[in-house]
Amino acid sequence: MRCPRCKRGPIYESAFVLHRSCPVCGLVYEREPGYFVGALYVGYTFGIFILGALTLLGSFILPEVDLGWIVLGAVVVFVPFVPATTRYARVLWMYVDRTIWPQSGESGPSAPPPIP
Repeated sequence: MRCPRCKRGPIYESAFVLHRSCPVCGLVYEREPGYFVGALYVGYTFGIFILGALTLLGSFILPEVDLGWIVLGAVVVFVPFVPATTRYARVLWMYVDRTIWPQSGESGPSAPPPIP
C-alpha cells in the first residue's frame, strides 16, 4: 500500500480515503478521470477467485446442502471483505499500470529513451 514510484509514501490517507498524490515524491495517483475503472476488473477477478474458493470449500464441507445455499453463504462471508478487496485492487492496478505505461521520469520495461 505504498507509492508505485518511491515505495515510501502511503497511498491511502485513511481506510477509504485515497491520497490525491504521494506525500513523499508527489506522484499523482489518478492519472486521468475514470482512471480506476481498470481496478474494477482487478477487483472482479479477486471476487471471483474468493467466491469460487469459498463455494468449493463449502461444497466439500457440506455436500448434502444445496449449491444455491452454499453460494449464498459464500457471498455473505465475502461481503465484509469487499472494502479490503477494493483497496488492494486499486493498489495493484496502479502498480501494473505504471509498470506497463510509465510516465516520463519513471522507470519501467517500456519507458522511452530520454530526449537529449
